[in-house]
Amino acid sequence: MKNHFDAVILGGGVGGLALAALLSHRGMKILLLERNNFLGGRCTSYEKEGFVVDAFIHMFGRCEKGPYGEIMKKTGAEGEIRFWHPTRENPFVLLKNGRKYPFPNPAYQTPAEMEQTYRQAFAATEADIHSLRSMDETIAKMKYSETFALDDTPMSSFLKRFPMSRELVAFINQQVICLAVANLKEASAGELIRVMAYYQREANVGYPLGGCKAIPEGLARIARRHGAELQTGVKVERINVEKGLATGVELKDGTVVSAPLIISNIGVKETVLRLLDPATMTEQYRDYAESLSCGKLAGIGTIAIHLALDKPVIPDSVAFSFPKDSEIPSLARFLMEFVLQDQIPPTTDPMNLALLPVSSNMDPSLAPQGKQIVHLPGLAPLESAHWKDWVNFHVDYLDTFYPGLKNHILWYDFGTTSMINHYSGRFQPDIVGLAQIIGQVGKSRPPLKSPYENLYFVGSDTGSDNIGTELAAESALRLADLIPKKP
Repeated sequence: MKNHFDAVILGGGVGGLALAALLSHRGMKILLLERNNFLGGRCTSYEKEGFVVDAFIHMFGRCEKGPYGEIMKKTGAEGEIRFWHPTRENPFVLLKNGRKYPFPNPAYQTPAEMEQTYRQAFAATEADIHSLRSMDETIAKMKYSETFALDDTPMSSFLKRFPMSRELVAFINQQVICLAVANLKEASAGELIRVMAYYQREANVGYPLGGCKAIPEGLARIARRHGAELQTGVKVERINVEKGLATGVELKDGTVVSAPLIISNIGVKETVLRLLDPATMTEQYRDYAESLSCGKLAGIGTIAIHLALDKPVIPDSVAFSFPKDSEIPSLARFLMEFVLQDQIPPTTDPMNLALLPVSSNMDPSLAPQGKQIVHLPGLAPLESAHWKDWVNFHVDYLDTFYPGLKNHILWYDFGTTSMINHYSGRFQPDIVGLAQIIGQVGKSRPPLKSPYENLYFVGSDTGSDNIGTELAAESALRLADLIPKKP
């Protein structure tokens, strides 16, 4: 390995790869070091018996109209990553009360059609419809600069301006959890309004052709095409600092790599508390890093179940389930009595507002001909003494919507929040890094530049106004603009 580069990037998640693509296209000599034996972090897939299985992540919000599209355009690689999108003929579906409805989404429905879905699926009154319409119009018309005044306002407080039925509020909460991995009381209204405005305007939710791994693979191709060196299976022990200047990194084998720019994609908190000598920082900065949070929901376990079926059983590409009207208990009670106690609930309805992506319906190449791969995320303990029972519990629930599905399972795999924690190496289990909650968004989001000269952060922790991997890609775009161009 060469020992000098223009920049060393620590971590091969989406943020690190996106920045490697942008900077190498600019002509900079880039070295990216990833501790795992694969690139992409949580945005990855693996192959098993002819199936391509997404490990943790399943859907994307803006696709080629968002940060990914901008990165491809800036690097002259338009079309490097391609996406599937729902249509009127193949919409997302809402499973509720034993019936199926088009999931309300501007990608394939007019506002009037969305309102009709609310009437049919939720028995929405005209007063409810008026509130929903007013909320959407308020979000659409609000100036970007005005949204920051709501950064410290809970989304639940913002919703009170638009009175509607308890069930519709629960439905909005479901969407907020999908967007921000935070509930209405914890999520920032300002940040969510910025995110929701994008989705209303662009209506471009989708899925990468080739599976989730297509995104890091595409970014890696761009970076390598322009000379970037991407190394996997390399662990960084520390970031070397001299008189407030980050001078390079030391690897586990003792190798020292010098560079005038060090950029961390392994998390702000993890970088500060694990890779930097405490003697080089102020106590205030260390306390700040220690205080950063992945949110309350990060402390609640999730399970992503992957079902390989011997035939196409589910006709829908993406389905969202919603609990039956008479079975909407307190989510907190469900969590306290069952999930946190590692007790299997007595009913087949997990009441956890499940998302069901059928990736082989979006891209048939992800399963052998005549077969199907299905992903079923749900709530489960962080650690369990009987994971098989939790898998069966969620599969039984799915079978109530698609009867007979259980009879066609060839095999199943599953991933958990604790597994994500193992791959990410973070202090706290998380889904998308630091939570987009009050106190951690807008001007309070961790900055791209650290207090150390020439040490920067990239990734979802420093991203804004997006969700998931698109947070990471957005941060790479802003950081690339911040870093001076090579003479």
